[in-house]
Formats: sequence, structure tokens, C-alpha cells
Amino acid sequence: MHSNCNSYMRHVNRLLQKNRHILANILLDSSPHTKTSYEELVERGFLFKYCTHQVPSKKGNPYHFCYDYGYLAISELTYLVVRRKNK
Repeated sequence: MHSNCNSYMRHVNRLLQKNRHILANILLDSSPHTKTSYEELVERGFLFKYCTHQVPSKKGNPYHFCYDYGYLAISELTYLVVRRKNK
């Protein structure tokens, strides 16, 4: 039973790491945020149902994070990609 659970957790973690990698590649190192399209995220293989946590924006809309990289839906087709600031 534990092996099935561990296998599932490894699978989900790989998907989260893939999503993080996609967001990191979209966001340039020197930029704190950038805009991208839904289409670009999907073309790169981004899976919207996998995130590690959510943080509400000032307007109450959720930022969805994959570890330290996240995104905020600006519209149905446009997303803001951000990197979480170290505290």
C-alpha cells in the first residue's frame, strides 16, 4: 500500500516540478514578472490542475504557485507569471 502512495506522490511531484520549470523558463531571471498566454502555457505542457499552494492577490484573486513560481489569471487567455520573493 505504501508503494502505491509513494509512487503517486513521486508522479505528482514530477508534474509540479515540470510546471515550475515551465514558469521559470517563461520568466526571465532579471524580470520580477511577465505576461504570457494560456496557449503558450498549454503548448509547453503546463497542467493547470497541479499547484502547491495559492496566495490571494490584493484584489482577492488567487495566485497559483508551483513552489516558488506562480501565475495569476488576468483574463481567460492572459496570465501574469511571478516569482515568490524570499523573506
